[in-house]
Amino acid sequence: MEERTELRRDLHELQNLRSIASRQMIKSMLDEKIRELESKIKTLEAMNNVGEYGDVLTLKQSRMEAASSNTVPLATVKITNYAWDQSDKYVKLYLTIPEVHTVPQEQIAVNFMESEVEVNVRNVSSKNYSLVIKGLLKAINPSSSSFKQKTDLLLIMMKKNEEENWKYLTKAEMQSKEKSTPKFDQKADPQESLMGMIKQLYDDGDDDMKRTIRKAWHESQTKKSADLDEPM
Repeated sequence: MEERTELRRDLHELQNLRSIASRQMIKSMLDEKIRELESKIKTLEAMNNVGEYGDVLTLKQSRMEAASSNTVPLATVKITNYAWDQSDKYVKLYLTIPEVHTVPQEQIAVNFMESEVEVNVRNVSSKNYSLVIKGLLKAINPSSSSFKQKTDLLLIMMKKNEEENWKYLTKAEMQSKEKSTPKFDQKADPQESLMGMIKQLYDDGDDDMKRTIRKAWHESQTKKSADLDEPM
């Protein structure tokens, strides 16, 4: 009896949390836990009935109901590969999700914020999908943003606050790219600045880049030596 009472209290607390939750992912998690507690309570009640009245049939029925309601959580796929482009008014994300065009729109939750977008798609071919992009390069207009379902594709349309070109999708991408791009110091000696750029490319480059630079340097030095050896 005490265990059932505690479970009912837990269930009541979860139902209260569910009523005030606003994010779709949190709602889904709470729904799953609520079903689990309801299943446990039904099983305990049936066992109590068997103990008092010997009603074995009630216990079997309760176990069957519990098994049917106690669904296995679906695996969540975090989307890391996607494409994006832009028009004058929108920045568009292209998310490849097989069969996404077959699910009801209610199973898709896209939360737009001024500098962030969060996507959650539930139960598509027995999988959940999620994507969170924070720190967008520029501000968007959440109320004018939307999404569209296409064949195996979810199109996210983020309305620009200002009609200007986005060179990058996020601030982090901008900082990473611009930090790694060699800068040519126009105020410094041209030869010295060029050598500095080549050194940075070599230090930051992969093995292929290093081989290319070494080869070019070797050929340059060989040519320079040959020019010096030629008679005047």
